[in-house]
Amino acid sequence: MQEVQEVQEVQEVQEVQEVQEVQEVQEVQDRQAKQDKQGKQGKQGKQGKQGKQGKQGKQGKQGKQGKQGKQGKQANSGKYVAYNNQQKRDAIASPFY
Repeated sequence: MQEVQEVQEVQEVQEVQEVQEVQEVQEVQDRQAKQDKQGKQGKQGKQGKQGKQGKQGKQGKQGKQGKQGKQGKQANSGKYVAYNNQQKRDAIASPFY
């Protein structure tokens, strides 16, 4: 009777060890899957960054055009100010002011 009990106990211990091994294997697989995902995300992240830079490049181009437009406006307004000043000088010089 005692011998049978001892054998059963040994079997139970072996089963527990097997379960632990399976858990370890799963943990390793989970870790690898996570790393793969991170690696993929890292790659996507890099592409995302490049995409963002590309967008910034486009914006930079638009910004340059915008700046040129602004300069053009300033040049026109500068002409307008000179024209205004000329009118003011004429008005001051005029006795009918």
